[in-house]
Amino acid sequence: MDLILVMKRDYRLLASLVREEDSIADALERVDRIRLSGKELAADRYLVILDGLSRDRNGSLLDKSSVLSNIENRLSSLEEGEVPEDGILALFLDTTIQWDKFMKTDERASQVRRNLREKRVFTSSLVYKEFNMGLMNRFRRLYNIANKCESSDELKVQIADDPDWAFVKTWPLMQNLFEKEEDPIITTDLRELRMVIKHYLEGALDFRFRQSIDAVIDNINCPHGVSQQRGKSEMQSCSQVTCSRQDATCDIDTFIKSNKSDFRKILHRLQAADDEKLDKQMRTMRDTLDVILSKDLKHAKGQRNCKAIGDSVIAVEMPTEMQMYTTNIKHFGLLCKQILGKALYKEHP
Repeated sequence: MDLILVMKRDYRLLASLVREEDSIADALERVDRIRLSGKELAADRYLVILDGLSRDRNGSLLDKSSVLSNIENRLSSLEEGEVPEDGILALFLDTTIQWDKFMKTDERASQVRRNLREKRVFTSSLVYKEFNMGLMNRFRRLYNIANKCESSDELKVQIADDPDWAFVKTWPLMQNLFEKEEDPIITTDLRELRMVIKHYLEGALDFRFRQSIDAVIDNINCPHGVSQQRGKSEMQSCSQVTCSRQDATCDIDTFIKSNKSDFRKILHRLQAADDEKLDKQMRTMRDTLDVILSKDLKHAKGQRNCKAIGDSVIAVEMPTEMQMYTTNIKHFGLLCKQILGKALYKEHP
């Protein structure tokens, strides 16, 4: 894939489309109609690119002339042969970087944004699924707990006593996010807290995930790997997203079958490694891949096994011309670099 040619084509097409419409809102709506029709496979990418070029720092839509200027600036830099200083054109983001983009300190988030500048940025539907069933599920849990509490003190007790350790661990990060966004002070007004959480669940978290992303690669057709805006009225339960093997409709088994040689390479390497050199997650990946490849590929379906082999699927799914951007060097250094011969992105300060 010649990424420069693809990028030029995308920007030219979007510039033409924007000029034809009366407003940016109309242009976005048109691309969304194309996406929903299924007539243009790249429409998902076009929508994400145009949306990213059409908003200011607060997420508000820019005027038509400003958007056209943004597009022309991107196109001009490509026409002049400009490439990022590090020479890398395409990055593939895993879940850890998606978290860092907006759940960590301003300094860390700024570092990530600098590294994404002037690059084509991709991720996968499985990364979105991990985001959806991880962070977004914890926001849903917080929303439901807040709805049952009558005071902020009761909320603090409920969170501290919650049996879901991952949720309790994430709570301070949620607080940091609210404060960073200058949202209402969550410890004093439960009604405001519910409104803020609902705002994130109805689209703000999804928007943050898609920021800076050119396209979401979906080779497994994961139904939980697409936009999930599930905010509900204040008195209703905001159900958490789950996936059972019996109900799973994805094609992860077909994807593994089509890339069986890569998954066998991963399995054989993990089987050859000493147990003490593998952490619990990698040992679980090894044992789960062994069952899937030796017995039935359909064992890959469902939340439990899909999660167990998730990093291996993400590593195989990443195109070879991209570089994996992750903080999980321990896992992806082995999976991508050592086993599959794919590059890891070296972060710049």
